[in-house]
Amino acid sequence: MALRTDNVSIRDWSQFASRTTAKSLDGKWYFRGALEGWPLETSLERAFRDWDLPLNKMPETERRLLREFKRALSLTPDTSPPHPDDTLGWLALMQHHGAPTRLLDWTYSPFVAAYFAMEALLCHRDAHQAVVWALSGDPFDDPARFMKTRGLLTKMEHFRRYRDGPSFEAVFFRDRHPLRFVYPVNPARLNQRLIIQQGLFLCPADVSTSFEDNLHATGRAVRKLRLLKFVFERALLQEGMYALQRMNMQPASLFPGLDGYARNFRPRLHFISEGNLFRETTI
Repeated sequence: MALRTDNVSIRDWSQFASRTTAKSLDGKWYFRGALEGWPLETSLERAFRDWDLPLNKMPETERRLLREFKRALSLTPDTSPPHPDDTLGWLALMQHHGAPTRLLDWTYSPFVAAYFAMEALLCHRDAHQAVVWALSGDPFDDPARFMKTRGLLTKMEHFRRYRDGPSFEAVFFRDRHPLRFVYPVNPARLNQRLIIQQGLFLCPADVSTSFEDNLHATGRAVRKLRLLKFVFERALLQEGMYALQRMNMQPASLFPGLDGYARNFRPRLHFISEGNLFRETTI
């Protein structure tokens, strides 16, 4: 049986805030903001579909992308590369800079996810609904449900404890008979954006097929896995943006540096256009 999605229609912001509190959602949850109708797919999968390429070529192509990224990487003086064997660290760095990878961005914060959902709604005028996905995290604490052998379970347990490259490769880069599931991961060394956005990745184990195939296989292995979809109508865009601004959920705080501050003007344009922020006409 495939993983069922339960839809929750949001009438106003206070309903979303109350439904995503610890009292309403017991345990650990992961969140992702998007537009209604957007599939849960990785940037690597999306790139393959854009080029009309067969997904079974993704494993080989992913290794080539990794090799090319490592060869071409030019680092700033305050940045050091991951260890050569730290495949997850390299994938996270590639994802950070916009390269297509198997990693799908999620967050521990429902409000960070809500910001990205509202931003997508703001940037797509033809869109009518935004969504915040919520996936229960507690079932992932028992990886024995995914592992087929004791040896693989040992590798997974080692990865969970040390976040090391060889264990990650052994579980997620199986050339023959890959397992099909998704699992929450983060590299041992976090970048600033992951820290600020309370981010994590969901990583599919079988990259030769879609993320959703891996997710549904996880649902079949773990009966208690839950997937919720909070649905926002476009009419809630202004209320949601204002509420998120009061919570300091905005690009200037979610993206460090001048780029984040500049990106902040778009969601604040309605507020800025309503009045004079200061009397001076020049600075």
